[in-house]
Amino acid sequence: MKLKDRVCVRLRTKNFRPVKKAGGILNIDFDEKSKIAEIEWINNDIYHYLNVTKKEWAEITAYANKGEGLTTHVNQKFKEKHDYYRLLDLSEPIFE
Repeated sequence: MKLKDRVCVRLRTKNFRPVKKAGGILNIDFDEKSKIAEIEWINNDIYHYLNVTKKEWAEITAYANKGEGLTTHVNQKFKEKHDYYRLLDLSEPIFE
């Protein structure tokens, strides 16, 4: 379920990686401790997905390694299983 946008810090863990040939996705990252996956889209929107398992992260990286199907997987399967929010750019106005 889409949650309210938030001002947050990007992850930048050891799992961070740029994605090549993945359609709409530029970068992916995963924090194992907090179970947050971060996906940066080509429009520069960054989303955090909550309660992601290591198995689900392995699926995402497998699609990223193949170079195809990642965007479809995230939009049609992964996103439906997780609460997520968009990180606000600090240059954007914040309205309550």
